[in-house]
Amino acid sequence: MSRFRPRYLSYAALVLLVLPFALAFITSLFTEGDMWNEGTGGGAWLWLLFLSLPGAFLLFLTSIIWWLIRDIKKRGN
Repeated sequence: MSRFRPRYLSYAALVLLVLPFALAFITSLFTEGDMWNEGTGGGAWLWLLFLSLPGAFLLFLTSIIWWLIRDIKKRGN
C-alpha cells in the first residue's frame, strides 16, 4: 500500500483555494494598489478563482472518497 495519505489532497485543496487571494495580496504590496482593484492592484489574480475553486472542490471530494474506500477496506480485513 502506498504511503500517500488522502489528507495531503485536502491540504492541496486548501492551498489551491487560498492561492488567488495570496497572489492578489502579494502583488498589491508591490504595486501599492488595492488588492481588490484590477486596474491598480492585484485584483486580476482573483479571476483565478474560476479555476481554483472547482479544482479545490474536486481535490477535496477525491480525498473524501479515497478516505472512505481505505476505511471500508480496513474494516473488511
